[in-house]
Amino acid sequence: MGYGQLHYTCHGPTASATARTPTSAECTRAAATSGLAAHTLGVVERFVATQLPTGRDTAPTADTLCYTADRAGVRAVARIRAAPTPSPDPPDVGPAKQPGEHPPVWFAHVVVVEQAPAHAETRTDDSPDDEPLPIELWDSPVWSATAAESGELPEVSTPCPPGPLNRSRIAAWLRNHPTQLLARLVAAADRAIDGGPPIVLVADGDTVAHWIAAISQTLAPERARRLSFATTSQSSDPGLHIRGVPPQYAPPRSQGILRFDLSLECALADTDTSERAGDVPHPLAVRLAQTGVEFTPTLWQEARELGDGSQASLTDWHPIVLASAALRLGQRLSTSELGLVCHWLPEGAQRMAREEVAELVGLILDALEPTLGDSALLELHHAAERSGATDAAERLAESLALRALDRIVHGGGAPPVVSIRTGQVRRTVTDRVCAVFVEAAQGSAHLWVSVLAELLDWMRSSGLEPPEAETRRLGRDVIAPVLVTRPQDEAVAALVHTYPAIARGVGDALAGHPRSALLVLLRGPAGTVLAGRTSAPDVPPALVEHPRLYELYRIAAAGPRTDPATVLAEIINLRQEMRHNGRASASAAYDLDIDLIRDVWGHRNDPEAVARTLRVLPAPVQVDPEVDTWVTDAVLRLPERAEVNAWTELATELSQHWMWPRLPSSVRWSTRRWEHYRNRKATYEQPASALAELVEFAELAVHQAPPSVEDTRTARAGTTATAVTVAEPDDVAVAAGILRRVVHTDLCAVLLRTRCVETLAQALQYCTEELFRSYCAQLSLFLAQHPAPELAARIYLAAGDPHLRATHPRRCQHLRAEVLTPAVALWRRRDVAALRNRLPEARRPGRSEWSRRGAVLHTVGVLRGRLRAHSTRVLVALVDRLRTRAPEPDTGAAPRPDGAGAR
Repeated sequence: MGYGQLHYTCHGPTASATARTPTSAECTRAAATSGLAAHTLGVVERFVATQLPTGRDTAPTADTLCYTADRAGVRAVARIRAAPTPSPDPPDVGPAKQPGEHPPVWFAHVVVVEQAPAHAETRTDDSPDDEPLPIELWDSPVWSATAAESGELPEVSTPCPPGPLNRSRIAAWLRNHPTQLLARLVAAADRAIDGGPPIVLVADGDTVAHWIAAISQTLAPERARRLSFATTSQSSDPGLHIRGVPPQYAPPRSQGILRFDLSLECALADTDTSERAGDVPHPLAVRLAQTGVEFTPTLWQEARELGDGSQASLTDWHPIVLASAALRLGQRLSTSELGLVCHWLPEGAQRMAREEVAELVGLILDALEPTLGDSALLELHHAAERSGATDAAERLAESLALRALDRIVHGGGAPPVVSIRTGQVRRTVTDRVCAVFVEAAQGSAHLWVSVLAELLDWMRSSGLEPPEAETRRLGRDVIAPVLVTRPQDEAVAALVHTYPAIARGVGDALAGHPRSALLVLLRGPAGTVLAGRTSAPDVPPALVEHPRLYELYRIAAAGPRTDPATVLAEIINLRQEMRHNGRASASAAYDLDIDLIRDVWGHRNDPEAVARTLRVLPAPVQVDPEVDTWVTDAVLRLPERAEVNAWTELATELSQHWMWPRLPSSVRWSTRRWEHYRNRKATYEQPASALAELVEFAELAVHQAPPSVEDTRTARAGTTATAVTVAEPDDVAVAAGILRRVVHTDLCAVLLRTRCVETLAQALQYCTEELFRSYCAQLSLFLAQHPAPELAARIYLAAGDPHLRATHPRRCQHLRAEVLTPAVALWRRRDVAALRNRLPEARRPGRSEWSRRGAVLHTVGVLRGRLRAHSTRVLVALVDRLRTRAPEPDTGAAPRPDGAGAR
């Protein structure tokens, strides 16, 4: 496919006329290639008209070559020269001219490339590699000297034959001109293409043509074809990037143009250029100028293979050209140039061979590694991995890893995470980490915790697992001391929770602490840290190898709602399991020892704790003999009134327990006697007369010494008591006293629940004085604290029973005067009225017996509100003291002979 061409004959102004710009109407198309669009013809005609000389001296001394890279979508190259002979005046030029005043005539030959893409950066079929640059058509054979006689022109064959301005000639010509000037012109031309100020070269046309050729042959071919120029032009056409102006027509310097006086620039090439046109040239322009126009095609060809087609300006091409110069031309790059390549390489590595990537990475690291940032190294590492440059990726990974470790150790902040895959880098990093662990163990532990946490997190994120032995030693020597002194440190908690090896090391260190100190430690925040995110019954990593620690952890972890007996049973099962698995040496000597009991129950030795412990002891269990002493002490300790029920449960549990034969005979005797009493009480529910027999049996059981033959009362009831041998008389006496209190307390409870008055009176008739006094004490306390009119009515009626009054008159008097009257004195009036209503009318006391104390009761009520902290016994004593002011009530009993009825 050829290019279209046109011939124009142009008429300019006369020598005496005022300078003016010819219009398109003054350009006559003499010939043209057929097929050119009307739009193209109009654009070319206006372009040629704007490039005609406009001064008074309109006779050109040389040909003018002008080129438009994109004018309304048309690219065209034109040569304008003076016509050889004057043409006749056109008919429409204007008024008649004086003789000799003919206007000058120019002949313009134009070669047109239609439909050129606007602002195209890539080469197209219209601009093949062998097509000469527009400036290289200077003095080309393609140009005609005169207009064609016929109006039809053939197409210009492609490629067009170039003129004499080839690269060899320009390279020889540039040897006599400063390289720095070429670099400045190339940089200015690159900026002008992108919309910068246009360039004016003040020189003759031939010199301007050589400089434009040097600029075009230095730039990339695609970029050079976007450079519009005119070797000689007096027009201020905004579409031109470079135009030459003869010295006599040089425009003044202004901000809108960049003027180069070429003769002056060449003369001042070795001096300071800061005041001359075109500031400091682009670094790539300097390198291209130093490379030379003969070698730039190869450089651009190599760079084009590394680019992605989007590059246009020198800035875009700069790192790519540098990379190609270093890789394929063997040129050395400066530190700043390697920095540009480093910034570009992550994106350009995908278009390079792996060997080239590795070579560039090596050059960059050799020169810039200490100065490169983490992000730059990380991007290079990713690029090397993607391109398959294994050696380069390994070197970058090692550099990043060691830098990260140093930064962490010195508190430099969180480093980037890098994937470490090769064994050599893993070994290097692991050795460095182990050295850090040793350094931490030798320094202040609390200062290293946050550093170690960040270090281990970085290793895990990078795909590295810390070495087991060193990490465990770290937990033992560094983390454990900090945990003991600062258990609420979040960094310590994170390390123990995240790394089982550290947790096991902490367990190794804590295993040597005293048991009491460990229990205190585990009950605090440190226990929560050691437990981590593990929930029972799972064993936390810190305790998995230390059963003793786990036992203490389970004890400490038991909350206020956790049954200590359940924890005790769990630890016993753990010890049995370990002994079954052959790990008896790691566990305790016994399944249950006194240390474990003290850890679980503390200093408690009450019957409730012992009973609950016995319930969770499976048989057979290896029990420490000191546990027998613990149980014995609980049985042979006189229980408080609130502990009586717990003692009875303990005795019941122990009498049927497999540990019973192991205990002393005093314990066995007291628990067996209690069991006999409990069994007998279960048979005496009805009839009512059986209560007296139960009281009689209980008194015999608690007062009679341990028999060696069958007990007569037991034989009468149809049961036989087991004879035991008592070896400790003192312990037997203690056991008998304890049993007596327990039985009396239980019998008192039975009497308080008895609803039949006759049965109650019969039981009070046959009981011992000790039991009667115990019953009265419990009854007084109960009535004082809980107004119970029905119970008080039963007591009142029982105290008036004829048989009881006949046999024990003092007991009847005591019940009414010492028990019932003080208690009722504390009641409210409605409770006293309820008591009177529950008594038979015939046996009701006089109204004055309780009512005459109204004032006293009011006073006691006030004091009761103010003295809540005092016990009820103090209030009863106060009532007794106030009673001495009132006459003795009529009780209906016979007067005492000793006159003790009145106080």
